[in-house]
Amino acid sequence: MEPLSHMEKETIAEVGNISLGAAASALSAILNRRVYITTPRLEMRAVNQVKESYPVPCLLVEVKYLSGLQGSNILLIKQEDALVIAGLMLGSSPEQQSLGEMELSAIQEAMNQMMGYMATAMSEMFGQVVEISPPELTICDLADEELNFLDESSPVVELAFTIQVEDFIDSKLIQVIPYDFAKKMTEFLLSGGEVPLEESLPKALSVEKAVEEPVEEPVEEAAALPQADAQEPSTASRYPAAFNEAEPGSEPEVNSWEKLELVRGIPLEVTVILGKTRVPLGELLALNRGGIIALNQAADNPVEIQINNKPVARGEIVLVDEQLGVRITEHLTGL
Repeated sequence: MEPLSHMEKETIAEVGNISLGAAASALSAILNRRVYITTPRLEMRAVNQVKESYPVPCLLVEVKYLSGLQGSNILLIKQEDALVIAGLMLGSSPEQQSLGEMELSAIQEAMNQMMGYMATAMSEMFGQVVEISPPELTICDLADEELNFLDESSPVVELAFTIQVEDFIDSKLIQVIPYDFAKKMTEFLLSGGEVPLEESLPKALSVEKAVEEPVEEPVEEAAALPQADAQEPSTASRYPAAFNEAEPGSEPEVNSWEKLELVRGIPLEVTVILGKTRVPLGELLALNRGGIIALNQAADNPVEIQINNKPVARGEIVLVDEQLGVRITEHLTGL
């Protein structure tokens, strides 16, 4: 197996740096928090090495390219970090220990937006439209997970980023790219676009045979990516993550309606509290069919409406097509 050259490593690190920087911009807008992501550390590793070094319960995000690029790659996010992101989006309790249906819906929406930003950045980088399918999320222990789209006998390119979300997250984000996919991207960029991206490697061809085809060594001027200044060398450290740096203590400027659009599709749990009471265990055990439990709420008093266990409004019970409903009569402060 021919290792990636220094220039190829610089190029693929640059692709990851710019695309994940754009994804960080989307996350910053969704959370309305400062998000910082470092330039990546690149390593060529065996699939088993990646799985063994990241065995903690994690969220595996698979991204498939539909046009412009052909291939797949994955992002690995610690489950605890995904919980924090979901909690910031939903306002849920920080003590939440697992990703439920609602948290997964929030993370799915966040990933949709982040990968959309990433695809846009890559479209600009490659000079052609890059389209992706909706990211597929899997909660797993990576050591036990079969990564079907990766050839476990071939190495992969691992890009390790440090991601920080103010005081909430300071962790590691991993991007894993199949060797042949990474090779194809670098060939396209370093050849000035002369090697077609859509010309994928034959499936029956091993990676070892594929890299035997001679690749013309690019001249120094071709080393820069399309948007880079031709007079400066192309290095991953030249490009900070693509989001605005805010002054310490300040919040990023996000249009509230734009932020609402980002999370509009997330389902929220609405609960209507008719009343509460405390009953001795003996009385509960003595209850039979037809028994009545008196609540601490008068029949004509407004009921409490909660979203994600947080009181947001009061209302009155009504009938809607022979089903119970609630008419909002009062918004609580802070809604």
